[in-house]
Amino acid sequence: MREAMATRAGYTTLKLALFLVCSSFASTAVSGLTFNDPPAPQNRSSFPEGFVFGVGSSAYQYEGAAFEGGRGQSVWDTFTHKFPGRIRGGGNGDVADNFYYLYKDDIKLMKSIGLDAFRMSISWSRVLPRGKLSGGVNKEGIEFYNNVFNELLANVMILEILLSFASKNLAIVLRTGSHIMSQLLMPLVAMTAMAAIHREDAPPGLFVPKGIQQLSLMLPLTISSFPMQQSSNYTRRNIRFIHPLVYGEYPKIMQSVVGSRLPKFTKEQSAMLKGSFDFLGLNYYTAYYAADIPHNTENISSTTDPMVKLSSYDISGVAIGNPTELRGVFVSPKGLYDLLIYTKTKYKNPTIYITETGIPDRKDGPIKRAIEDLHRIDFYNIHFSTVQEAIRKGVKVKGIFGWSFLDNFEWASGYDIGYGFFYVDFKNELKRIPKLSAIWFKNFLNKSGKGMFAYIFVPCYSLHVFTL
Repeated sequence: MREAMATRAGYTTLKLALFLVCSSFASTAVSGLTFNDPPAPQNRSSFPEGFVFGVGSSAYQYEGAAFEGGRGQSVWDTFTHKFPGRIRGGGNGDVADNFYYLYKDDIKLMKSIGLDAFRMSISWSRVLPRGKLSGGVNKEGIEFYNNVFNELLANVMILEILLSFASKNLAIVLRTGSHIMSQLLMPLVAMTAMAAIHREDAPPGLFVPKGIQQLSLMLPLTISSFPMQQSSNYTRRNIRFIHPLVYGEYPKIMQSVVGSRLPKFTKEQSAMLKGSFDFLGLNYYTAYYAADIPHNTENISSTTDPMVKLSSYDISGVAIGNPTELRGVFVSPKGLYDLLIYTKTKYKNPTIYITETGIPDRKDGPIKRAIEDLHRIDFYNIHFSTVQEAIRKGVKVKGIFGWSFLDNFEWASGYDIGYGFFYVDFKNELKRIPKLSAIWFKNFLNKSGKGMFAYIFVPCYSLHVFTL
């Protein structure tokens, strides 16, 4: 990541940083690792020099102040208020963690842990409340983000910034329907688009038939309990966006299945796509087994194209990993390892950052139960060990961002589950209470990160990065 930040005359033009959403699938069994044994004790010094340890957040899930500071309405504001029954507990992001007002205190907590980096997003709605530059830039929103950036810099934190993929400005969504933004290139997130079209627990999306609007990848691979040929076929059909960004075209099997519905690249477009990212960002939470099913030729869509049946259980009925407190999510470090090895082998060993990983717990019990999160310590310990093993095998992993620093609004799950290193008491003035995992992480890091930079994704083909 630091290598990508070399500046020219105060700024540099970057290639696209592609984020892979890999939170739902497992991978081919290529490792000799045994994930049943506890990992060896480790700390920061167990990783290569300069390895980045950070935590993640996102604007809608953290900021709050939804109707303050000149902020416009987002699609999630509309969705959660219009359909509260589709969110567990009927919650929304109106207040969330109130990071808008409490960011200084939260950044001090980050520094006290010894974190290197903080991953955050910039809300379209707070910066461009009317959805376009001609509608005016919200100066209060700019001032807020500048204040956050300066506070992070003052506390020697690496700053990773994404334009918010979920807090899309409603005005932008409405305008896009009549005025196609044909050259908008957004890293993150295919999962958002899929949810918007096919799920009831996410805001409705608007399909725009022209232009490249969002680039990312769900990279589904399979554990070896199913035949390897099925695994290989499913992988090739679902690598979607990364394949053209490395090779300039979609995989042949995907072309044959999707046919005329798949866009075709010109020679110029293909050349432009090849190598058009500096690093990959992997979001990884759990894994599934996968097996082939016949292609549906009647009601074809992007959901039937993969021709796959996914399951958390193998053909013998054995779960893919230890269960978590969120139904359908199992702990599977092997999936992460195999995913890293697969990406190295198939995609020319790119630089990788694990931009999200974490484990949920329910928040409907006593606070004492929530803060004694030994399962979270186990999760990070074994996943850190998994990444170490992948690095030893030559995978160029340069950093990990845990999800999340604070418990927050978790989309359709509302406030019923938490991923944070800090418990947030939403019934008691949003008090931040360190969990045992926060104490463990502090001991693991045992020193502050070094260096400071920031990078900003801008929705266009030339991504300008400004050092702060």
